[in-house]
Amino acid sequence: MAGVLENGAAKTAGIEIGDVITKVGSVEVNRVPELQEQISQFRPGDEVVITLKRDNVEIEKKMVLKNFKGNTDVINRDSEKIIKVLGARFEAVTEAEQSKLNITGGAKVAQLFSGKLMSAGVQVGFIITHIDKQHVDGVDDVLSILEGKKGGVLIEGIYPNGKERYYGFGM
Repeated sequence: MAGVLENGAAKTAGIEIGDVITKVGSVEVNRVPELQEQISQFRPGDEVVITLKRDNVEIEKKMVLKNFKGNTDVINRDSEKIIKVLGARFEAVTEAEQSKLNITGGAKVAQLFSGKLMSAGVQVGFIITHIDKQHVDGVDDVLSILEGKKGGVLIEGIYPNGKERYYGFGM
């Protein structure tokens, strides 16, 4: 694995950075797209057996899949579409982070993959505080503000180092 999210299913299952996943269930995977295809056949809350190699030793791990919020709730299709378009997984901003940065609420970019945010230049750790001038209190606000949105989007936020940034893209 190139990275393991702190509250993600892989971390909870004991998968570590450097592990090489070789099977999902009984299906061999040799490339990241193959892994993603196999995992996409399951839903949050499903238990999946992952076979991996660690230090040339084959290990099986049971993993309970989680959604982009880090829990096992099934997310509605519109929310899934928005997440795919944005290309990100979000997590809540801690009270300590809010206090340090002097913000309220927000949704932190926990993981990026191909999508609008990556193309716009957003980096992991960015905390979205406003979308189109609307305050973002949490992850659910990102989805509700962008649901059905067409045209240009302005995202405002702050990085953990205190640097404020603005990003724009089309939906």
